[in-house]
Amino acid sequence: MRNLIIRTLTGAAYVLLLVGCTVYSPVSAFFFFAVVTAATLWEFGTLMNTRIHISMVRSLNALAGVAFKAGFSIAGWITPLVMGLIGFNLASEESALPTDPSAWFTVTCIFAVVGFVLLAYCFMGSKENITTTPDKPVSFIDMFREFKASKCLQLVLGVFVVVFLASFISAPVNAYYTELSKYSTTAQNAILWFTCIIPAVLLIVVALLIRQYPLTDERLDEMNREIEKRNA
Repeated sequence: MRNLIIRTLTGAAYVLLLVGCTVYSPVSAFFFFAVVTAATLWEFGTLMNTRIHISMVRSLNALAGVAFKAGFSIAGWITPLVMGLIGFNLASEESALPTDPSAWFTVTCIFAVVGFVLLAYCFMGSKENITTTPDKPVSFIDMFREFKASKCLQLVLGVFVVVFLASFISAPVNAYYTELSKYSTTAQNAILWFTCIIPAVLLIVVALLIRQYPLTDERLDEMNREIEKRNA
């Protein structure tokens, strides 16, 4: 009975926060979903490590979820800003692509299935030299402390955010590039900005971030050998 009451109160609090943060502002909605995503992925990693005995880096798992939300939110802010700067009005353009909803649904399903198969393949084929320590559990707060103290994690989060941002900006527009000549000059400029210029700039940012990563291949090999010696 007590467990039921706790779950009920937790669910009610979640719904109130969800509605409140969504209605209040896009920024509050982003932070709410980012925290929920990070906490959910952290808990998922904890369950995998302790119950199924799979070695999962929970901090990276949670940061990837936060980066996904951040990229999605920033793209939603940049897109109308760029459209306003180049004077593009979406309502004045007619799509030259087929508008059959079933076609878009089919394509989405294909991408989902292919993505799941590739994810499962990578997951089953990966081997990490990381051991869990159930006798010394790490709390969710420790993840923030680890992130604050680790330059590597900060760079990884930055790379994730920029990569997701480039994907969210270009992916919805890529299909229109194939029919570029059928649109107005302003629309063509908008399509080129979202499919070429902005992603290219963001990829340069990614390259600069990766260049700052302190761990070289030689250092990683040395660390793996040290871990193997300790686990032998």
